[in-house]
Amino acid sequence: MKILKILLAGFVLVSITALANAQRAEKLVRPEKPTKPELPDIKIDKEIFGSWLDDDGFIIPGPKIRNFIDQDRDRIDDRLQAGPGARPGKPRPEVEKPEKPETGGPDPKPILPTKPGEGGEKPVRPKPGEGGEKPGKPGEGGEKPVRPKPGEGGEKPGKPGEGGEKPGKPGKPKPPKPGKPGRGDGDSGEVAKPKPERPERPARPELSDDLKGKLESYKKENDELRDALKAEIKALKNPTRTKIREITKAFHEENKARFEGQKDLSKEIKEGLKDARPERPSKPEVPEAVLELRAAHDEILKSAADSKRSLVSALAKASIQERKALLDNFREEQKTLQDEMKNLQRQIRESIEKPKGGKDGGVRPNLRPPPRPKPGGKTDDRRPTDR
Repeated sequence: MKILKILLAGFVLVSITALANAQRAEKLVRPEKPTKPELPDIKIDKEIFGSWLDDDGFIIPGPKIRNFIDQDRDRIDDRLQAGPGARPGKPRPEVEKPEKPETGGPDPKPILPTKPGEGGEKPVRPKPGEGGEKPGKPGEGGEKPVRPKPGEGGEKPGKPGEGGEKPGKPGKPKPPKPGKPGRGDGDSGEVAKPKPERPERPARPELSDDLKGKLESYKKENDELRDALKAEIKALKNPTRTKIREITKAFHEENKARFEGQKDLSKEIKEGLKDARPERPSKPEVPEAVLELRAAHDEILKSAADSKRSLVSALAKASIQERKALLDNFREEQKTLQDEMKNLQRQIRESIEKPKGGKDGGVRPNLRPPPRPKPGGKTDDRRPTDR
């Protein structure tokens, strides 16, 4: 029995130790860590590194662009690093100036060297009357002669026959100021531009007594209706849009006859005012010859525009040699069309009656500016010859 108990105890111990070792082995087994993805090879431009640093490794002061460049992926801008993975640069420390020692009083002034024999003082010049007068000329007592003023025996001798006065020079006539054409300036000598003769307005005829009475009655009735509607709206304690709309609609229904009478009266007033208006002068009629010339002018304008469109489409399809011929033909055609248009415009101007120049039927003033001077002969030498 003893042997059996020992064997059972040993078996239990062995099983317990085996179970403990198995649990320990399970705990020691760890899952494999996921492998990091391989980063792609990036070409690093080493010239960018340290572009914001000076020779001593400090940051150059001043404004900088806000873009961020990090080729080595260390979360530091490459322009602030001397190389890949290096520490960023720092701003240059300020140099502290040494303080001046406090003396407890004003700063001592430098002592200037004194002249020998003077004790450092400047010599004092004696004033006049204290032994320092200038010697006068012989016979004058040291005083300057006083020049007599005019009127006290010192007048200048005048020319004979003039009483000592200088003759005035005759003034040169000033040239007239250039005036703008058409203003009629007095100095420029230009002819004044005639003002256009506008037709005089006919005087308004006086209204009849009947029409005046209708106007007064219409205004009086209109004012009474407006005041009555305002009084009803003002009587509301809490006026809203819906209430105002309802009151206005009811007021129009109650005074429908009065409003209809106002409409009829306004029609009668309009007809009376229309009859009282003065007759307008009739516009002058354009002659048929001018209308025909204008129609021909419009046709030439249309043909010129059509030729421009056709030229653009033809140039897009033509070759380089054909383009030159097309442009030459287009220029000749446009020149002939312009000449025809000018001829038609001249005919239209001649067919229309010319306005008179002035009130007395004078000649129209020439308001065109003077022609430009013709340029001189061109030379290769730009330097002036009269030196």
